[in-house]
Amino acid sequence: MAAVVKADGYGLGAAPIASALSQIGCDSFFVARLEEGIALRQALPRARIFVLDGSPPDAVPALIAHRLTPALNSLAQIAAWSVAAGAGGAPLEAVLHVDTGMNRLGLAGEELAILSAERAKRLRGLNLVLVMSHLACGDEPANTLNARQLSRFRQALAMLPPAPASLAASHGAMLAQTITSTWCGRRGALWRDPRAQEGAFGGKAAPNLMRTAAVLTARVLQLRRIDSGESVGYAATFRAKRPTMLASIALGYADGIPRALSNKGVALINGARVPVVGRVSMDLITLDVTDVAVDIGDEVELLGDGLTLGEVRLWLAPTSMKSSPGCAGCRGDMRGNERFCEYRPGHSHGAGPYRPPGDFHRSGAGGFGQPAYLCPLILSQMMRIGYFSLPVVGLTAFFTGGVLALQIYLGGNRFGAEAIVPQVVVLAITRELGPVIAGLMIAGRVAAAIAAEIGTMKVTEQIDALTTLATNPIKYLVVRVSWRR
Repeated sequence: MAAVVKADGYGLGAAPIASALSQIGCDSFFVARLEEGIALRQALPRARIFVLDGSPPDAVPALIAHRLTPALNSLAQIAAWSVAAGAGGAPLEAVLHVDTGMNRLGLAGEELAILSAERAKRLRGLNLVLVMSHLACGDEPANTLNARQLSRFRQALAMLPPAPASLAASHGAMLAQTITSTWCGRRGALWRDPRAQEGAFGGKAAPNLMRTAAVLTARVLQLRRIDSGESVGYAATFRAKRPTMLASIALGYADGIPRALSNKGVALINGARVPVVGRVSMDLITLDVTDVAVDIGDEVELLGDGLTLGEVRLWLAPTSMKSSPGCAGCRGDMRGNERFCEYRPGHSHGAGPYRPPGDFHRSGAGGFGQPAYLCPLILSQMMRIGYFSLPVVGLTAFFTGGVLALQIYLGGNRFGAEAIVPQVVVLAITRELGPVIAGLMIAGRVAAAIAAEIGTMKVTEQIDALTTLATNPIKYLVVRVSWRR
């Protein structure tokens, strides 16, 4: 039996999770990074540990020293591992990763053809313990790519030496109990549960057989009563419609709670569901407990038997593509959840801010997926307009000054007043350019003040401050900074 415990056991702790699984018979483990494998070896000295990143040349000595088996993803990695086996004088275990449609890691079709034709030479010194691939759409039972990948995988197995084979990972194995080809000994053999014919290849998905393995709870830190009309949290995104009792609990987005649950999530207290009100901040969440008997210190459940990951995912949809926070277009830490999102039209998310040119997204009630214009953007636009207006204003000023100079010269010539013409021209130009120059100076000063003030904040404070100020930058930032300066 094998288990994947990459990303620190999906955030639950790789060492304790792997140790618990080892005690019930799991003898093989997959991690993504070399560093993860080295750390896991300390906890499981006798287990078989696979590294999905493969064997870059500089990683080969550490892989051998810690008895880690790489998933070889290219001909270059196969060559490096084979050379290491020859140098060591003993065979090395290896996994071959074949790309059947994910187009991510793994041997491409051309490389597989070369390997098949020269396998005796290229696999010299290697003990092939597994051939693997990965379903791109294992969580979509009706997707036809599943069947195409299965066909390609069978073809790949027919081209390689006999070895156990694995195609179905978590979604492929669990959602539909599909082509669970795990640990098969015959060449090209795919072990399949009889129930697997329905599911990954167009039928009904099998029921969820998973049981709750972890719970997430927190304690009530403080209770507070507010009157109708009062607001809660950053940006005042929640306003009470009645006298309300609030409970603040010791969890936040630093603990992995998605910010997208602001004003839409639910928690469980004493068996009763209570709503999240206001923003999910770094280490605090506020709940409306008006209708529930609660005391300071009571336990609050955020995930567990009463509130499953699947249910939380529905609240976040379409902001997340798995049970973890975030979305398909987001990049960021699964734990801190300070996600930088690549904006696309119609793309909704609940993550931290990313500002592509001209657009900014903010989370919170009424703010998902809608652009808001931040003060720096406004100021940069003002300065840009002013800068590109200078030639036009300059030409206007010089034209006006020239006309005035001509008029004054012709009129003043009668009185010998030619000497004052330069002063009049300078005054005319100044009159035209003065407001523009003054506006640029003020905008530059305000922008410098803003940058200096935001620069003194922590990253998370900058996120919350900029998001809050996005609602009304003129009121909250420009006016106040200008007044102080």
